Amino acid sequence: MITPVDTDPTAGYVDYVDGTSSGLFSQNGGTVKLSVDSTSKASGRGRKSVRLTSKASYNHALIVIDVGHMPGSICGVWPAFWTTGPNWPSNGEIDIIEGVNKQSTNKMTLHTDPGCTMNGKDCQGNQGCSIDSGPYGANINSAGGAVYALEWTSDGMNIWGWSGGGAPSDATGNSPDPSGWGNPTGSFPSSSSCNVDTYFKNQQIVFDTTFCGVWAGDSWPSDAACSGLASTCQDHVQNNPAAFKDAYWTINSLKVYTNGDGSTSSSSTTGSANTGNANNGNTGNTDNNQVQSQAVPGNVATTAAAPVANPVPTRPAGGNRHGSGTLGGGRGGRSDEERMFGNLGALSARPQAHEPRAAPTRPRPLDFPHLQVQGDINAVHHARDLIHLFACPEKKISTKHVEALNITLEEEVPLDSIVPEGYLPPTSWLQNPSTTSSATLHSQNPSKLSNGIPVPTHRDFYARVSELLHPNDTLFDSLSYRPSGAPRAPLSSQGIRLTHTHKFYQNLLLLAEYWDTSQDQYIPSPQNPQEYKYTGRRYGAGHEMPPRCRDDLIAAFTELCIWPFRCNLQSPNCHLSRKLKLQDRILPIQGVSSAVYASSTVREKARKGILEGPLMGIHCRNTTVFRNEGESVGEGREEVLDLLFEVGAAVLVAQKRAREGREERKAGEGRFWAKERVGGGGVGKEKEDVGAGAGEPMEGVEMGRERANGEGGAMAGAKRRNVGRTLGVQAYLDARPGEGLWEAKMEYRMIGKAPGSGVDNNITANAQKQQQQIFLISALNHHISILSILVPDAYLEYITNGPPHTSPNPSAQTPTFNPANNEKCYKLEVRRSKWYDLLVPGERAEAMRGIWGACNWGMRDLDSGHRYPDT
Repeated sequence: MITPVDTDPTAGYVDYVDGTSSGLFSQNGGTVKLSVDSTSKASGRGRKSVRLTSKASYNHALIVIDVGHMPGSICGVWPAFWTTGPNWPSNGEIDIIEGVNKQSTNKMTLHTDPGCTMNGKDCQGNQGCSIDSGPYGANINSAGGAVYALEWTSDGMNIWGWSGGGAPSDATGNSPDPSGWGNPTGSFPSSSSCNVDTYFKNQQIVFDTTFCGVWAGDSWPSDAACSGLASTCQDHVQNNPAAFKDAYWTINSLKVYTNGDGSTSSSSTTGSANTGNANNGNTGNTDNNQVQSQAVPGNVATTAAAPVANPVPTRPAGGNRHGSGTLGGGRGGRSDEERMFGNLGALSARPQAHEPRAAPTRPRPLDFPHLQVQGDINAVHHARDLIHLFACPEKKISTKHVEALNITLEEEVPLDSIVPEGYLPPTSWLQNPSTTSSATLHSQNPSKLSNGIPVPTHRDFYARVSELLHPNDTLFDSLSYRPSGAPRAPLSSQGIRLTHTHKFYQNLLLLAEYWDTSQDQYIPSPQNPQEYKYTGRRYGAGHEMPPRCRDDLIAAFTELCIWPFRCNLQSPNCHLSRKLKLQDRILPIQGVSSAVYASSTVREKARKGILEGPLMGIHCRNTTVFRNEGESVGEGREEVLDLLFEVGAAVLVAQKRAREGREERKAGEGRFWAKERVGGGGVGKEKEDVGAGAGEPMEGVEMGRERANGEGGAMAGAKRRNVGRTLGVQAYLDARPGEGLWEAKMEYRMIGKAPGSGVDNNITANAQKQQQQIFLISALNHHISILSILVPDAYLEYITNGPPHTSPNPSAQTPTFNPANNEKCYKLEVRRSKWYDLLVPGERAEAMRGIWGACNWGMRDLDSGHRYPDT
């Protein structure tokens, strides 16, 4: 047993005690609960609580916590999940989840020594630099829990927060990949004004729940919601134990992933158990207090006499997205992680829409971009230096970048002007086909698509669109989470059968829990008119919704439309495939979530999962505000960025399609430094044989193909875990070109483009007018829009490879620029439909018509063709 901590470093009114003997620390299966005393009046140092500190310390890590419950938004309470280094604040502090009193939004904060500025804010000392965003307190509890993740690298800190089951599936799995999680909830990038590796070192992980102190207590007089309860924070905390019955943590899992060389952990089974807390510079120590080593889940130490687990043993290096260490998880056996608690547990059942609960964040007004741009037909594009123009910070982006790309945007375009004539399902297809008309259509329309399957008919379309026309409330009430034993009306009893749309409605329900305000009601409290209870669909506001919710919803909706054409949705299988080539430079395109591809018509390729295309792109963004203060409609910088991201996503699809018949040339391929081993002297000297100490494989370790079938050595006859892998200097000495941009299991094709002709039926045919018609599904808020972008081949060549040749090159694989060819070669035409609200049955049915028609056009047989009837 260790002596209780004499003082709390936050000057809180708290008494940290032995969690086990006091009953404030408990475990139920894989879930750990950390409580505070909520049965008796406080005395002495304060209300009893526990604090946990990891024995291991870290330098770079991915930390993922699944919280089933956290201390609610309660007056006087100051809960935190954070990390801190020794000698606060010299080695920094990272607050992942933190707040006080009635706070409803999470406060993510960094605290450092003087000299660090993040996002334009000084991070020095107690004040720190904060970002207010993400679920917190009562919002987390009403949603049934939350998942938070911190990615800490030399490039900075990224924090994601998802509530109510909105976390990506891999976030709580054994192989998390933050590159697919969308925009973080909060980001603190490393820069010249604050080098992360300088200000943050040897971080330990901490849980605590304190009371009052230098934040919750000092802000008490000015907190209107709390100051009316008692004259001081301490008075309230001391005399009202029942107010803190919900001030507890339940942790389903806490996982820490490292790169193998970025963490340090103590191998001793004893150690200190206290660290400094957020917002205060004093660091409590219990260096002289030794703890007996006992077995509890995980690698944690508790302040005051709580039991401490043995440290997790060093893990073998395993394959992952960084090439070494543990951050990708391994296959088979124990996953490459540190499990500080149990496995992911089931989230608590959420309250129903009619059940009063704490009010979520108020919704923001719906906002959309309304940028008006008209390209110049006579612009001389080959005189533009796009590389230097776009080599600027995001905050420098303006309309001149749109002008440089010569974009013309037309909004609110009818679907029949976006999808070529004869390929958009007629509006009559929204009605149930009669048996006679359906049979006639099948017999009179034997046409096939380019992949050989029959053209989808009215019956195929109506079977899907009819399910989209069901009212939301009926479906949501049946699909929503219910407590065990709660009555649930099955859909079948209401004559509803979701054959094609079950996945879509499940994801729509998750989105509605942030965006659907149709049932919002605020009920004032009889005791305090300033406090409100809430009934309704929402558990948060739209701007708090995790980006993955929108991505999954749009994917489910798109799959519903494209499967009858034997098409598939494929997410980019590496972050490089989301990057646009701009005049021999690479630019990342935000929001590119997936694309539509056709299944291979060759059986052997189809069995291997090889796809062809892409046919169209999908672009989802999490932006909810498009104009800052003082910016008028059509003048916002976010409006400019949004259009550039959409255009970039469409041009990226065009670039992939233009790879048809070509082979990828990787960076450095054919150059001496990518095919000859490094070694030898300096400049002007002959390369020498570096010998076994450098260029040759180490004894007993297999190196690539040279030793894949090696004999002898220390590993002969044993499991060869290092086959095909290189270590240390050998990886440097093995010469190879850089990583490519092309996706595996992909045959790039310009599906739907007839060779030697234009692609838009609304434009007069012209042999010189070579272009692609790219369809893009764009998603914002709870809406989608269908875009048609005409990308001339010559324009694509200019964007991809830079200024044209001064003279025609007969051997070139793409057309060279010739201003006399056609003026439209230098203009990017963008047509956008209206924004269709997916929460409105009629509008999502109309959106399905647009996607169905675009897929029908792209998959048509170029020789015979097929058209839908006009009625």
